[in-house]
Amino acid sequence: MINKSLFILFLLIIAKTLNGQGLNPNSKRVYQNIRNKNLEKVFEDIKSIDSSSVEFLFFKWEIELLLTGKNNDVLHKSILSKKTKSKIDNILKKIHLGDYYSFVSKKDSAYKKFYNALELSKSTSDSILICKVINEMLSMFSRDSTMFRRSYKYINQYKNYAYNDLENFYVQYYSSYFNQQKLRFRNKDAFLDSLDYEKQLAIKSNNYFTLIEHYQKNGVFYEVFQEDEKRAIVYYDKALEILDNQPEYHFLMQRKKGILSNLGVINYLNNDFKNASNYFRKAFEIKSTKKRLKNDLEISNWRGKTFLKMLKPDSALYYFKLKDELRKELNQISMTSNIEKLDRTHNILIEKSKKRIVIIVFSIILLCVLISGFLIYEAQLKKRKLVEKEKEFLLKEQELQSIDAMVEGQEKERQRIANELHDNLGGLLATLKLYVQNLKVKKHDLDEQHDLIIKNTDEVLEEAYQKVRAIAQTRNAGVLTSEGLIPTIQNYAAKVSASNSLVVEVADYGMEQRLNNSIEITIFRIVQELITNVIKHANAKEIAIDITNHKKSINLIIEDNGDGFDIEKIKPKLGMGLSSIKKRVEGLNGSLSIDSHIAKGTTIIIDIPLTQT
Repeated sequence: MINKSLFILFLLIIAKTLNGQGLNPNSKRVYQNIRNKNLEKVFEDIKSIDSSSVEFLFFKWEIELLLTGKNNDVLHKSILSKKTKSKIDNILKKIHLGDYYSFVSKKDSAYKKFYNALELSKSTSDSILICKVINEMLSMFSRDSTMFRRSYKYINQYKNYAYNDLENFYVQYYSSYFNQQKLRFRNKDAFLDSLDYEKQLAIKSNNYFTLIEHYQKNGVFYEVFQEDEKRAIVYYDKALEILDNQPEYHFLMQRKKGILSNLGVINYLNNDFKNASNYFRKAFEIKSTKKRLKNDLEISNWRGKTFLKMLKPDSALYYFKLKDELRKELNQISMTSNIEKLDRTHNILIEKSKKRIVIIVFSIILLCVLISGFLIYEAQLKKRKLVEKEKEFLLKEQELQSIDAMVEGQEKERQRIANELHDNLGGLLATLKLYVQNLKVKKHDLDEQHDLIIKNTDEVLEEAYQKVRAIAQTRNAGVLTSEGLIPTIQNYAAKVSASNSLVVEVADYGMEQRLNNSIEITIFRIVQELITNVIKHANAKEIAIDITNHKKSINLIIEDNGDGFDIEKIKPKLGMGLSSIKKRVEGLNGSLSIDSHIAKGTTIIIDIPLTQT
């Protein structure tokens, strides 16, 4: 009994591991050190992770971004090309794409990837992954005022999943930040209270970077909103004191550069031009990436203005010229980026033009064929009548053959059922008859053999019932009943992908157990209809289908990289076959949501409860 229990426990552990219930211990350790900005330990701990795995490449890309402020394109492409072996691989890839799109300022694409990563992370119940995704989203929202409104629902989720003091600090940090942005610091007393609580959490987290962020946030508050420059300088100096004792990593030096620049502005406005010049010089000496050249342009402008106040026109002229050169460089970078966008748009237009040309040529050919056919029609009228009579004769002959085949099939089916009844049920009923006769013959000593005869009779009746039931099930079995939902979808995806013009990837999680047959059939029809819609309307190259069993519900995420569409325009009529899909989902008491933007693809999320009411 003990051995059997241990064996079952062992199988459960293996099943949980294979299902990918979260990051492994080595990956967790590396991530926590990255989260704590303790890169010295990261360099050592990352050696324990397989260098060919998605986790290793994911962490390495993040480390290089912190160290250099640049995207390592080789690592980026390696992550995307790696085969997805588990749910964790899938989640990390989506988080990475969210980070990448955020880095290259494609915020809507980044949000879509983060959203998908969050939904998948919740299915693992791994708080580390969930908090990682939410933190990345809130960080992106804080840098783009157009996305502020999205922050509030995620802060509440962050509170529920925060698992240590560091995460609790960032819950408070972003909560106070977005609340005060919404109120525009009208409730300053409440904000000051939140800053005090935030400082307690920063100290409790035992993390130097949280204190830097806290002090810098305080400095900005007192400088900009309170106009208390002395208090602002105190907090900026506290942040600088911590930064001066840290390695010169890119992400830390950029923090330092921003604080030095702010101190330079404060001193300039207070007519302390000597100290202002010193702060601006230190800020300018910290190198920026091309992505942050705007900071150098602003500092150059301030340095020029400061030297004018110090009556040093030559130095002022040098930095004003440098400012103009930096502006030209920024304009060139912007122009190059715009040209690349135009090239991409141009290529898309060329592809569409090619399709239009093909359609026009095909239409012309079709029109010529129709005209030719019309001209020949009268001359060939008699021949066509003869051909039609011949076709009619052939059709009647085929119809007779079909009827014969149907009758023959029905006869074979009747024969098979008769054989089943004769060979299986007939024998059982004959045995049952013997038992009943035995009851009549031995009615005098019935008391002695009563239980045994009754038991045998009951067993034979049960077996006869099961045979009849098996015959009925055999007649009603379908393709889905024999293969199952996931193999059927995978087979269908393989058939669609065989055209080489569209690749359909199917990933399933927790779908080892079969569902109710009617639910499986409906889900397959929904997936089939969505793929058909993509083929007809989206001009997509890839479709990704994620199917997850959350025990109480089934979650489907169907994502394509096609043309996308304006949701508001189709809502009144719910076109492109979506009305039929919506009815199927509602028939299962499910919900359907659509996230789509023109030229950015479409994501459809469907939740179907497994407990039908």
